[in-house]
Amino acid sequence: MTDEAILEACTEGDLATIQTLLKSNPEAALTQGFAIGTTGLILATHRGFYDICQLLLQAGAPVNARERASNSTALHWACEGGHRRLVELLLDREADCEAVDDWYSLTPLGWTAIPRMMPEVHDDRSGTAHFLISQGATVDPFTATIHGLHEHLHADTVRQRLGFAARGRTPLHVAVERDRVEAIPILLELGANPSTPDDWGVSPRALALAENRQIASTFNRDPNDLSALLVAENFDAAAQTEPPESPGLLHFLAERGLTQAVQTLLHMGADPNTEVTLLANEQKSTTTPLHQPIACRHADTAKVLLDAGAHPNQASETNGITPLHTAAANGDTQAIALLLERGADRNALDREYSATPQQWAAFFGHTEAEQLLASQPSEHFSFS
Repeated sequence: MTDEAILEACTEGDLATIQTLLKSNPEAALTQGFAIGTTGLILATHRGFYDICQLLLQAGAPVNARERASNSTALHWACEGGHRRLVELLLDREADCEAVDDWYSLTPLGWTAIPRMMPEVHDDRSGTAHFLISQGATVDPFTATIHGLHEHLHADTVRQRLGFAARGRTPLHVAVERDRVEAIPILLELGANPSTPDDWGVSPRALALAENRQIASTFNRDPNDLSALLVAENFDAAAQTEPPESPGLLHFLAERGLTQAVQTLLHMGADPNTEVTLLANEQKSTTTPLHQPIACRHADTAKVLLDAGAHPNQASETNGITPLHTAAANGDTQAIALLLERGADRNALDREYSATPQQWAAFFGHTEAEQLLASQPSEHFSFS
């Protein structure tokens, strides 16, 4: 068996195999691997496999070992999954409830409030949060906003920012995005600024305009809030002589299919090929503005970017996925036809699976897209 066999068994919940592996090699409990540098304890914790976690801890698995990709601990993942019994087990083994990760810049308590990564394995996040607080965990403003713990919101923390995985957003961004309407007036009274941009240049006001205009009506209009003016699509480009400093704003507008706003920003000089970093499949990944509307099926917006000089073959620096791979995975024949017309390479290979867009279409069962991409019959391909 490979060194990562115990990690695979932890992922699958295979207690018998783990027992066998530990019996032959007790140090297998210390194994750290896979692309993200994770541990068996972290994998089992996130999936809620209590008996496996208990066994690994008894075998000497370090309770505070950090996953290399995220710098998170098993306690972070137990909280993300809402597994209270596991949280109690880890705390009993002296897990650090104040450890801060590198994705969201939060402690384990904060991970009860982040967007869910694996909905099928979640338990009781709110109950887990309240239990951690009862054990003395420090309450961050994001947890307070999501779980309605408004007594823990304070003027000196409402400007706190999340890490890159959440685009550097503030508690007010989070309240808007996650529809925590009751928290918005409290945050504003404590000094939260609805014009503060996140890492992509998007303000809470702009986010509200894009997601819930009723919420947006609670904010006063700010003529200096470029992102909100663009989302509202009533902005005169002549008023600006330079593009905004935040390159991710173009990604955001393209992701939402706000074609007129994308055109305006491009006329201001925004680069249609600029890259930003985000979190995808639990790994850092780079993406260009063109990837966004292709992924979200906004072909009209994609056409505007291509007309402005977006490269149809610009692949993610991290995994080599091109816009054509993404369109193929979606089975979006309109986007595929557009990209091929603009010179997209139907033979491009991604870095993770060495597969073409045609093979991606075949894997996801998109027959019409596969035929559109085919110059010859697709070879058998599997993502496993």
